[in-house]
Parts: sequence; C-alpha cells; structure tokens
Amino acid sequence: QTTTYLPEELKRLGLDYVDLVLIHTPGDDGLALLSGCGSKKECREGTWKALAEFQARGLIRNLGVSNFGPKHMTEIMSLEIAPIAVNQLEYHPWVSAAHHRAVEFCHQHGIAVTSYCSMGGPETKEKVLVRAVLKKIATAHRKSPAQVLLRWAIQMNTSVIPGTGNPEHMKENLDIYDFQLSRQEMQELASQATVALVRDEYVGIPE
Repeated sequence: QTTTYLPEELKRLGLDYVDLVLIHTPGDDGLALLSGCGSKKECREGTWKALAEFQARGLIRNLGVSNFGPKHMTEIMSLEIAPIAVNQLEYHPWVSAAHHRAVEFCHQHGIAVTSYCSMGGPETKEKVLVRAVLKKIATAHRKSPAQVLLRWAIQMNTSVIPGTGNPEHMKENLDIYDFQLSRQEMQELASQATVALVRDEYVGIPE
C-alpha cells in the first residue's frame, strides 16, 4: 500500500518530493489485519523499508515515526537502512513514564522530538491547564498556563506544534521566548501526578 500511496499523494499535491513522512502509529491488530502485512512488527518494518526506498530515490527527504516507544524505534534502527529523523508524540510535564522514556531514548540516539498536545490532549486539557502549580508559575512570569507549558517543552529540548486556527492564540503561542523557567519551576511541574493518555496504548505497547 505504501508503494502506491506515496506517488499518488505527490501527484495530487503537485510536488516532486516531501520533506518528512511519518509512520503515524506502531499499529494495532485491526490495522495489521486490514493491511494484510502480518504482525504489527512486520507492518512497521515493511512500511519502513518501502519508505526508505522512496527516500533513496529522492522522493522523501526525511523519515520519522509517531507514538513509537524505545522498543519500536530499536527495531527500526536495527534494519540499518534509514535513520529515524524524528519521533512525534504527546509531551507535557504530566505524560506517563512510557512517554518520558521514549523522549529520553530519542535524545540519547540523536532523534529529534516533536511535541503535540503540549497543553494536554482533548481528553486531558481541562485537567492540565487548571493545576495550581501551573497557575502559580504562569502568574509569576505574567504568562498564561498554555505559554508556560510550551516553554517547558522548549526547555526539554523538543520542538512544539500547538494547533490553533485563532490568530490571537497563534500570537500568544509565539510569545514564549522572553522568559525562562527556573530549575525549581521545572522540577515543580515534573513533580505533579500524571494523567491518563489515550496514546499510552501505542507508546507503551510491547509488540
């Protein structure tokens, strides 16, 4: 499916190449069954090999993954056919240990990390943004809780992709480079309890 999909997408977009292609998830049993590629591991490896061929032909500049844990990334790296440029996953101070391990693994192996849902996902945002410690730090810096979380992600050596169609929110999201969180503030944010994430079932799956 990958070998036919990418050329069709390039033609539809009117492009000769794309800068980055991600495998969106390590997979689930339903997708593996529908695709007919075998196990989830076989699907991941088969897809990566197909994408690497397109990269060798100059149709893709960089290959990456999304919601992959250390085990999944290690399997891809062991193929030794194309480096993982980036791993995109939910990341804020209260993600699970599985997410923190994935980010640490990326930093250790030169894989860039892109943080989505840095203010909490749709199912957790309301719980995240009202935390007292976050409000306290935001007030101290005369920033919003959302800006503090974006700044936290930047200081954790990740790139951030907050999504909004609101021009005022876009301006606010960019206004995070005139302050810095102290080590104590970073520790205070990290000391809070985690929140349950839908993406845990992907990042932490053992297969």
